[in-house]
Amino acid sequence: MARTKKAPTSGLKDREGTMRDKSFPFRSSSTPGPNPNSQDSSMNGHMEVDGFTTGGHQPPNDEGYHTGLQNSFKSTHSTHQSNGATSFDSSPSEGLSGIDILGQKVKELISVTNRLEQVGIEGSKISIPKIVVIGDQSAGKSSIIEAISEIQVPRSGGTCTRCPIQINLTNDPNHEWRCQLKIHKKFDYFSSQSFRGRPKSPWHEKHQPADIWTATVDKTNLTTLLHRAQIAVLNPNQSPGDIMNGLEVHQNLSQFSPNVVQLDISGPSLPTLTLYDLPGIINESETENSDSAHLPTMVRELAKEYIASPCSIVVLTRPMGVDPATSSAGALVNEMNARSRCLGVLTKPDHFPEGESLDQWSSLLNNKKFSVGHGYYVTKQPSQKELNEGISHEQARANERAYFEQTEPWSTYFVNHRAKCGTEKLREKLSQLLAAVISASLPSIKEQVDGKLHSLQQQLAQFPEPTENCLGVVVKLVENFKSELEKMILGYMPHNAFVKEWEAQVEGFKKQLDGLKPVVVVSTGPESGWNMNHASSSDPICLDSDDESGATPSPGSKRPLEGTPMNTPTPKRPRNDADRNKKVKYYRLPDIRQTVKEISRSGRPSTTDPRAEDYLIQESTKEWREPLIDFMENMSQHLNRSVEGILEGLLNVWESTALPGEFHRVVQKELKIMVDWHKENSDRILHAEQLKPFTRNEALLAFCTKEQQTNLAHMRHKARCKFYLQEKEGANGRFTQGPEREKKLQAITEKDLGEDPYKAEMEVMAHIRGYYSLASAEFLDNICKSMRFEVFERARLQLGDNLANELNIYADNGFQVCKRLLTEDPEREEMRESLHREKAKLMSAKTVLENMPTYH
Repeated sequence: MARTKKAPTSGLKDREGTMRDKSFPFRSSSTPGPNPNSQDSSMNGHMEVDGFTTGGHQPPNDEGYHTGLQNSFKSTHSTHQSNGATSFDSSPSEGLSGIDILGQKVKELISVTNRLEQVGIEGSKISIPKIVVIGDQSAGKSSIIEAISEIQVPRSGGTCTRCPIQINLTNDPNHEWRCQLKIHKKFDYFSSQSFRGRPKSPWHEKHQPADIWTATVDKTNLTTLLHRAQIAVLNPNQSPGDIMNGLEVHQNLSQFSPNVVQLDISGPSLPTLTLYDLPGIINESETENSDSAHLPTMVRELAKEYIASPCSIVVLTRPMGVDPATSSAGALVNEMNARSRCLGVLTKPDHFPEGESLDQWSSLLNNKKFSVGHGYYVTKQPSQKELNEGISHEQARANERAYFEQTEPWSTYFVNHRAKCGTEKLREKLSQLLAAVISASLPSIKEQVDGKLHSLQQQLAQFPEPTENCLGVVVKLVENFKSELEKMILGYMPHNAFVKEWEAQVEGFKKQLDGLKPVVVVSTGPESGWNMNHASSSDPICLDSDDESGATPSPGSKRPLEGTPMNTPTPKRPRNDADRNKKVKYYRLPDIRQTVKEISRSGRPSTTDPRAEDYLIQESTKEWREPLIDFMENMSQHLNRSVEGILEGLLNVWESTALPGEFHRVVQKELKIMVDWHKENSDRILHAEQLKPFTRNEALLAFCTKEQQTNLAHMRHKARCKFYLQEKEGANGRFTQGPEREKKLQAITEKDLGEDPYKAEMEVMAHIRGYYSLASAEFLDNICKSMRFEVFERARLQLGDNLANELNIYADNGFQVCKRLLTEDPEREEMRESLHREKAKLMSAKTVLENMPTYH
């Protein structure tokens, strides 16, 4: 018998990352030293509770796994009690299967997960408790599967398993052995891919998995059909039906496949159990050529996918003729932090290397080296010779019991491990574990199913169902649009956002117009009639409608009248008017006099020609176009945004159809017609204002003019007083400040100042500014009326009807028109169907969970 190389004992790390030292750090403080044959799990930091092992080697992400498992086990097995305490006898009664001991509740729990899996909820990313069997190639893994399931798997080429094989076992004492075989296609095959710098796995997950072949088979031809089923999944370019019916395939397209061959087996002597037999882990050094370089990675990634689920129980097979430190499968379990969920199975117990110490295997059986959460079991399966001779399952189990009872070292050195020797004990342990994990996982599965159903309902709300009442749907949408539009334009609470923005825009437009009111520079310097014999200079004073205080214009001010001669220095812009529209006009009194003189054709020098005032008024309204355009553009954009918002809210569930596009197209077209008409009307209103001053509201004009006369007279008096006092104090050589100066200013009378030389010009500017106040207010009203009634009201009253007419939904072919508008693109239709399939799957799972029997 071949002898394996002994591992060094110096403390070097083995392949699994475990220190290979004969001394093991975990030892019970109450136990002075280890008995090499003892099963006391406290020696390695583990504790047995109700048949479950809690371990000192639990990885961080499996924390709490055993605690939940213990609680679930106690709940699941509450019918098995001794002296009032929950317990479980791990040694089965002779002649009883594991399912007999576990009872009906356990059988139902395992049956529930089988039904959930048949529903397909794992495709919804919901993990289902399962038992995953892994091991290196030729580690005896498939022999374990055969012993548990009472079938024979095909054996060829050194690798029995070429794809995942799902075996669903059901105990059915009322019927004979039965089996249904399915080929489940979840992956499509694409060649010539690359993967991490090497040839990539050519398998890619399908959008919608499906069973591509199903048949009921008997025990005599199961091995042959299982072999053909594996060939079928390895050759996706061939018809699976042809292969299953005997088509010969001389060279497989792929050496491994992630697609699953499923066996649903029931019978009186079987446990209720679900197992996944995975392909053996391949070392990279074992690949023969570059074409198969991707296989080790592919098989490892496939195993990782099954191991990764936190509710998977991992059965790790280790042959006793091979140093466990070299196990690739064991290293993978460590990498996936799955040791606490792992149960080890030692195979080939008759393959001890000659002369090798039994201490290493004793440490494994005591779970002190290469420890796993659920400890180790040992099985002895038939030899290839016995299999070729057709040994029965019953005889194989009898031979196995005799081997452990009569063969050294199992009958002597390892006698204390008898409770974990044999396939029957392994089956019962796995049934216990699976039932406990299922019990612990069901609340989470229910919660996930409910959560995903809720999410699906929200997604499906975005995919309205096709309807035969296409005309009714579109008509209702048009009517809803009209209703929402009316609420928006009328501005009733809580639909007043549009109206509030409208009012803000109107106020901004008004401020711009007020800011363009002509400004009068009321100061003109010393007057010759004062005869103070002293020349003095000071800043002139301006007056506008917003500020009655004296201020100094900046040197950069525009000339008040373009093309008009100026006889006085350019005044400074008022310091407190820095933000005034740069296009505001400043009028100085000497320039006003010159302008009136040049324009007037009256033969009476003391009378102002009305044409001069008309000219100055026209000059003051020249800059109205720019704020008008700003106002119209802002409101046009606001109107479009608001209407678009209504459409989006109504049509978002129809976004994949032609309906939203057509609604938006027609509405934008109609709004543009209305807005363009308003712009044309606004141009006419502006042109009428700028063409020639006109008003029939004489009373209001008189009021505005009187108000401006009062303001101008007050400011003019202050300006003249300032210069008068400067002249007077300059002649005396004594200047005053503060309260004394203010008192002197207030004491100056009109008699002291004499007649104002610019009285006529002040009167002209009062007329100009008075008319501007009246005209700008009327202009604002007219523009707002035009928009309010010719755009907003027309939209409220006509836009919905124009939409329906433009779409022809009330025409004779209205039904066909609406059907075309509601037809979805194929991708969206497929998405809705996919969501409905997912919902149906989850609803089926929910029904399974809700119909579980209640045990008391």
